[in-house]
Amino acid sequence: MLRFYLLILVALPLSTSLHQGRKKPPPDCAKSEQFPKGRADAFVNELNQRRRLMVEGLQKNGNTGKNLPTGENVAEVEWSCDLEKKAIDALNPCPTESPSAPNGTTGFFDKYVCNVLIC
Repeated sequence: MLRFYLLILVALPLSTSLHQGRKKPPPDCAKSEQFPKGRADAFVNELNQRRRLMVEGLQKNGNTGKNLPTGENVAEVEWSCDLEKKAIDALNPCPTESPSAPNGTTGFFDKYVCNVLIC
């Protein structure tokens, strides 16, 4: 699950437009490589909605019941296929065989299932 969120956060760069009514540029690609288009759009829309609430001083701050401080110059985000690819590449080189430990030492190694699965 952590990989899922890491992929999303790395693949959502700040755009050059500000929330205050400026038109945001289109994404840098028509379709993401591994992330379903509908889910990517839904996530970007939800994230931008939360950012709008923060700008307006209406975004709740966890379980405290209070709101986050009002944001200023908060840019909207847009999906970046280039950053999505970089995130996938960073997550893919996962070792499957234990590295050798120097003589007289013990090596620690855990094998993880490393392919990124996005439903």
